[in-house]
Amino acid sequence: MTNFEINQFADTASTITMQAAVDFVLQVAPGKAQLMVADDALVVLIRAKLHEQLDAALDDAKAATEAGMHQVADVTFGASMVQIGIDAAKAWLAHLALVVSK
Repeated sequence: MTNFEINQFADTASTITMQAAVDFVLQVAPGKAQLMVADDALVVLIRAKLHEQLDAALDDAKAATEAGMHQVADVTFGASMVQIGIDAAKAWLAHLALVVSK
């Protein structure tokens, strides 16, 4: 994999993850959506969740690729990135609840 491909891969992963987080917040807590712009905590949580779960997502995609199932690898990786975004959004909403309750 070239550096360009790695950068493109990382950009795609972060885009999918961030969009999933935003979509989740808009769906379950639309009143909190405006806070996403001003709160760096969501980005921090996305990075943390990516760090925690990326290896497993890559392993799953690699296994599918090695089996010749390239489309399955793409879909599996994309779904993993969506789940990471949702996990980060849930953690961010929990963080907001703690901050508001203080």
